[in-house]
Amino acid sequence: LSRRQRQMCIRDRGIAFLASGIYAIVLDNRKIIYVGKAQNILKRMSQHRDGIMAPAGKEHKYGVLHDLEKMGHKLRFVVLERETSGSADALGEMEGRYIRKNLSPCLLNT
Repeated sequence: LSRRQRQMCIRDRGIAFLASGIYAIVLDNRKIIYVGKAQNILKRMSQHRDGIMAPAGKEHKYGVLHDLEKMGHKLRFVVLERETSGSADALGEMEGRYIRKNLSPCLLNT
C-alpha cells in the first residue's frame, strides 16, 4: 500500500467503511491480493469475512483466503478510495484502475 492509502485508512477507519468505494484485502500488511467495489463497504467486507470463515461451496477465492489464514497469514481489509457520487459506473472505473495497478499472479480477482 502506498503511504497515502495507509494514511487514509488510519484517518478514516470508522466512517470510510460505511461509504461506497473501493476496498482491498491485504496479505500480511504488504500485498494487495483482492480489490473490490461496494455501495456499502462494511456490508461487503462482512460478506467476505463470512465466505472466508466457511468457504465450502463458495467462490474459489474464499478457499484460498481461508487456507492462508489457517497457515498463519494475516488478512486485513482496507479502504483504498471512497466514491461520493453514488455512480455505479464511477465505481466500476475506479475498481478497474486499482486492479490494473495491482495486477500480479497473487491477485485473486477473476
